[in-house]
Amino acid sequence: MPQPPAVVLDHAAFAYRAAEPAATGVSAVLPQGEALALIGPNGAGKSTVLRGLLGLVPLTAGRLEVLGGDAATARPHVGYMPQTDTIDPDFPVTVRQVVTMGLYRRIGWGRWPGAADRSAVSEALVRVGLSSHDRRPFGLLSGGQKQRAIIARAIVSKPRLLLLDEPFNGLDAESRTGLIALVNTLKAEGMAVVMSTHDISLAQQTADSVLLINREQVAWGPTDETLKLELIEAAHPDTTIEVDEHSLHLPTHEGH
Repeated sequence: MPQPPAVVLDHAAFAYRAAEPAATGVSAVLPQGEALALIGPNGAGKSTVLRGLLGLVPLTAGRLEVLGGDAATARPHVGYMPQTDTIDPDFPVTVRQVVTMGLYRRIGWGRWPGAADRSAVSEALVRVGLSSHDRRPFGLLSGGQKQRAIIARAIVSKPRLLLLDEPFNGLDAESRTGLIALVNTLKAEGMAVVMSTHDISLAQQTADSVLLINREQVAWGPTDETLKLELIEAAHPDTTIEVDEHSLHLPTHEGH
């Protein structure tokens, strides 16, 4: 039997408590093994949609399926990298220990990781290029290295769906290239990826489809058909899109 899509959104709306929806009218289908990029300005609802896929923000209208069921049931099979991590840089924890946190839901808090768990952590560290830093205190890493460690924590359990909130923020050119390669490798292995980003070029290099949003959906479709100037401008009405001979760019100060 064919696998169900990783994500189905059908006129979905998400709201915090009884407030006005932070994202509404969202419709998209993400097959397994593909990536969806969420693009929009600051406060557009991108992070809200990601948290909705985790079941952390209530669905107030429409329909949502994650891995063939509801978001709460799917959560053990979903990896998540938040836009801002809460690890105190002064907390005495190593890079390896941070990545191991991604397994706690499976092995339980306070239990010693087994051989297979330690192997999974080592593999995740290799994938993000941090294997030589595994014993280093997390707080001593550079911003880009911390970002890669958090990504390793998100993928260590080999989730079926990976959610990345602005994963390219703070990465140098080498790290960005490595993350692009990693996302494409994970897709080839069958993992589905949803990521928010303001970098149009990176979306073009990693995403099979794009959802443009500004609190309500502006457009969704294949990347090359959706990243058109008129649609990007519709999602960013207060932003001047930079256009050169080969591509479109949002200003570098645009959206976390």
